[in-house]
Amino acid sequence: MYQPTFDTMRPAPTRVTRTATVTEQPGAVAHYLDLLRLGSRRLALLALLGAALSGGLAVVKLITDPTYVATATVTVQPSNAELEFTRDYVRGASYDSANVVTQSHMEYLRSRETAVRVYEELAGGSSEPPPPPSLLSQAKRKVKQTLRWINSGVWPQSTGIEGEIDEIRDSMSLSMVESTFIMQIGVRWDDPQEAAIIANMLAEVYRDRNREQIAQSTQSLQDFLEGERAAAVEEAADLRSARSELMRENGITDFQTERTTLLQRLSQAESDLVSARSELSASNALLASFGEAQTNDRRNGLSVTTEEELALAQVRSVELEQLIAERTRTVADLRQEIARFAAFEAPLEEADAEIARVRDRINDIETRIINVRTELSDQMETLRLIDPATPPGFPAEPKVINSTLSGFVGGIILGLMLIFMKDLGATRAKTRADLAAAGDVRVLRPLNRADVRRGKGSVIDWPPLDTPLDIMVLDVKSDARSAKLADLLAERQLEGDNLMSGQLGWVTVPDYLPSDLGAVIVTLGRDEIDRADLSGMIDALRSRLRGDVPVGIVYLEPGTIAG
Repeated sequence: MYQPTFDTMRPAPTRVTRTATVTEQPGAVAHYLDLLRLGSRRLALLALLGAALSGGLAVVKLITDPTYVATATVTVQPSNAELEFTRDYVRGASYDSANVVTQSHMEYLRSRETAVRVYEELAGGSSEPPPPPSLLSQAKRKVKQTLRWINSGVWPQSTGIEGEIDEIRDSMSLSMVESTFIMQIGVRWDDPQEAAIIANMLAEVYRDRNREQIAQSTQSLQDFLEGERAAAVEEAADLRSARSELMRENGITDFQTERTTLLQRLSQAESDLVSARSELSASNALLASFGEAQTNDRRNGLSVTTEEELALAQVRSVELEQLIAERTRTVADLRQEIARFAAFEAPLEEADAEIARVRDRINDIETRIINVRTELSDQMETLRLIDPATPPGFPAEPKVINSTLSGFVGGIILGLMLIFMKDLGATRAKTRADLAAAGDVRVLRPLNRADVRRGKGSVIDWPPLDTPLDIMVLDVKSDARSAKLADLLAERQLEGDNLMSGQLGWVTVPDYLPSDLGAVIVTLGRDEIDRADLSGMIDALRSRLRGDVPVGIVYLEPGTIAG
């Protein structure tokens, strides 16, 4: 008689062909998929519980303590010094100078000093204690204090005014528009009006704080420059006074004017002296032409007029000689006076140069003072409010849908963690991959009540059952359960008188198994036996069978077959 093997099966002429439902042995992926399928109800329950809990808490918070977010949009107006420093700082790097400047202002905004100023503005200088915070705010504060205590070992004392200041700092959320000087100041508060007021107040307080700091630093510099200017003006006055005293001691009223006048007089006197000498030379030349050697011969024929001219020329020569002597003395006196002026020229020029140097220093200081005042006016508006915050019409938190979805996802994640953590320490066979690791067996799809009702699927349609040889059904725990499965298979067989049943643990008993077996089916329930024990039983079974006898192993789902 033909006996089908595990890999090659050919039906007998009188039997019905069965279609294999499993063609591959399950692996690691199938193991985890089985775990997910088995834990699907638990996953669904945890997901629904997480969604209900998270959504319910969100609804309660929305009703009792909603959170509103008001946002003010501002633009930072950096000074030229800030821009130059930032450009040098990020030169050659991938950072944007605008981001660096804006981020710096954001850190200043987060400072405690800013929060203190906002609190003082809100309190209006009143010494009354602030109203108690909401229950949710108190709970958040307790959680933060607990975390800080765990990290540091010291319980932070943050109550009263300090608690309000901390709450203002915690309520701030700052963001910036990339590669711009635009910044958004958000405030999360339980009252929409107060949220808008605090957001706008943060911008105003920070701007006022910068104005005060800039004015203070600029005033210090301006006072220093004013002092330097006053000292320079006093030094210039002393230099001018010393110069005036030097001129007064030497009888000089206006050095340049008097010196110029002397030079002009000397030039005129020298010109007059040269003219007189020329005229004297001409007169002497005329007289020489009528010398004593020629007088008798020539004068005899001279007219009266000529004789008068000669007489006048002799008189004029005498006068010119006297004039030349006088003008020579005048030129000498003028040169002496100019020489006296020249002795005082160097000290006066040195004094004038020193006065000019001090005057240039005064001008430079005055220019710096003007620049400081200009920079002060430019830097006073370091922060400009573009879009003031308005009271929001709807609460920003809680978001019921988001919270519900988060709870749903959290429930799924928790369920997956529980399933996989439980599997790490599990030793019992639970999935088809566990059965495949038990030995040389063919893992069949689990048998459920639907397969039993339909009369096909799973082990019912396993092709090796189409054999005229004996078929043995063995259960790892109950021979009654294996007997019922054998009866079920007998009802579906064309020839059902070759089905037998028993218990897997008895295979070691001599002559327990028939000598001529065509197939063996091993049944068990999930989590009924350790994987090691199952592997030992399969090895014992295989040792009692021929090598070509197919062995199938199948899970019986709960409620499928009572046993």
